[in-house]
Amino acid sequence: MELIESHELEAVPVFPLPDFVLFPNTLVPFHIFEPRYVQMMEECLAGPRTVIITGLMPGWETDYYGSPPVQRVGCVGKVVNEERLDDGRLNVYVHGLARVAIGGMHQETPYRIASSRVLNDLPSGDEDLERARELRLRLVSHELIQLLGQGGESLTRLLSNTDSLGPLTHRLSSLIVSDPIERQQLLEMRNATQRADKLVESFAHIILQLAGSGKRGDVGITRH
Repeated sequence: MELIESHELEAVPVFPLPDFVLFPNTLVPFHIFEPRYVQMMEECLAGPRTVIITGLMPGWETDYYGSPPVQRVGCVGKVVNEERLDDGRLNVYVHGLARVAIGGMHQETPYRIASSRVLNDLPSGDEDLERARELRLRLVSHELIQLLGQGGESLTRLLSNTDSLGPLTHRLSSLIVSDPIERQQLLEMRNATQRADKLVESFAHIILQLAGSGKRGDVGITRH
């Protein structure tokens, strides 16, 4: 994973989104069309290309065009690719780098700029426990793949390309979990084994749904 220095987090633009959570170790496309965020992204691209993506708190609808409250735990990412459209809009890809605690705001309009600090995972101190949780998570993921059929191809690729529990839980959370409240809870968990346990519960629920319906497909795979 690309590292980010603390001085790079002293003043980072904030891109708040309703019902969305960005996870570390993931690559996500975004379509930027609102004027203030087009300006934000252009200035981001002219600088270190870092941006904090975080969720809006419930009730954001009443003050969306102002500065509604945001979740104080988000994810700092780096814009790794961009496409400028003829009408001024942009398509960008953001690589999630690290979970961050969002601190004070240096600027509120037309978009927010904030300080933040990285929230690394806390060490479990038990490598055997981590290996056991990873094995359990991979087993239930393979069970889900069998039920998804062709819809499980992206999950198969994810499992084959990820070799440690922390990134695995983040990438599975991004791909499979669709409920924004549950996604935020997973992001805020600083223990990879706890995230693994929660994901196993979520996957078991999806498996029961698919098995009960007798259907195969891409149910449960998150679309960005």
